[in-house]
Amino acid sequence: MASEIAGERVLQPNSPSSIVTSSLSSRSKSEILARRLFDSFVGADQRMRKRAERQLFKSDIRPYFANEVDADEAFAVLDVDGNGDVTCA
Repeated sequence: MASEIAGERVLQPNSPSSIVTSSLSSRSKSEILARRLFDSFVGADQRMRKRAERQLFKSDIRPYFANEVDADEAFAVLDVDGNGDVTCA
């Protein structure tokens, strides 16, 4: 109803979009969000390892993209050293 009156989209306080937007407002909140995302995507076989020992591979995120090209581009942003994996510090 509020979005109809305002003529724009209004985020619900507990919606995923609202949580992400709020998390990007500070460095510490962004880091927490990044760790949560990392933990969500890392393979199930690694979940019991310490975070510093876990690795994220393109195959872990591929199912969430429409095609291989999009997954490649997203993974390239995360894999800053180009070694084929992403670790969480």
